[in-house]
Amino acid sequence: MKKYLYFALAVLYACSPALAQNDYPTETDLYVFWQPDRPLTPADFQKSDSLSELNKYMYDSCRIGCVASVGLWTQADAPKRKKWTREHGEKIYVVPAFEKGDSYIIHNDTAGIAHEQIIFDLHEVGARLLRFKLQEATETTGHALGTQALLFKTYEAEIRKFVKEMTYSFTISVLVEKNDSLARWRTMVDDCLEKYADYATRPEDCARFILNKPLLDGYSTIKMLQGDFQQRDSSENLIVVTQSKLPDTGTPIYKNEKRRRPIDRRPRIFR
Repeated sequence: MKKYLYFALAVLYACSPALAQNDYPTETDLYVFWQPDRPLTPADFQKSDSLSELNKYMYDSCRIGCVASVGLWTQADAPKRKKWTREHGEKIYVVPAFEKGDSYIIHNDTAGIAHEQIIFDLHEVGARLLRFKLQEATETTGHALGTQALLFKTYEAEIRKFVKEMTYSFTISVLVEKNDSLARWRTMVDDCLEKYADYATRPEDCARFILNKPLLDGYSTIKMLQGDFQQRDSSENLIVVTQSKLPDTGTPIYKNEKRRRPIDRRPRIFR
């Protein structure tokens, strides 16, 4: 009888992802991780120390008074002792991250949030493309074990290059030379997000970095985090800072504003 009860609970859990997702944090006091219902706000730009002459020059020359520090974070986990199977293989996590303490607004340029949101969303497009390419490769190889782990670094490099080039193109054409429209880019990015909607960043993707540990029991990290934060210098060239290890992501903030550990709602036998 217990066997049937456990089976029923497992089916209920599998068919009700919201039970788990509601408990995953997607933001901390230091970072915002991309979610469809969490746009950037003026309160997120928290750089409080004095701005450099370079920052001031950017505003004087290009009227850019709102600058976000954003990056694409990646992580891969795999079973520690269990034999790899189709159900228990590598798990790839990728999230766009926004750093509050290194993002700023000067001269009350809150309208600039619109273009920084596009840059943040471009990173989400990159995240979705990476998941799509990994899934496509898995299906092409007949779900061969280890496919995503083997191709992860190659695809990741391609996506980082794509995001960097798109961000640069947007910055130059819209913000510096002003020969393209913000509205056109907004539409183009929205179309890309819609096209790859099935590969959107999930709350559990965000939680993997916030909690800084594998979410699945019996899994361990097989690749250290690589996070790059992009900022623009006075000539609008991108400065990429690569982080070799996971930074302190701060205190988790839950949607109900309580800062606590997530509740594991799975039946005990599946934890």
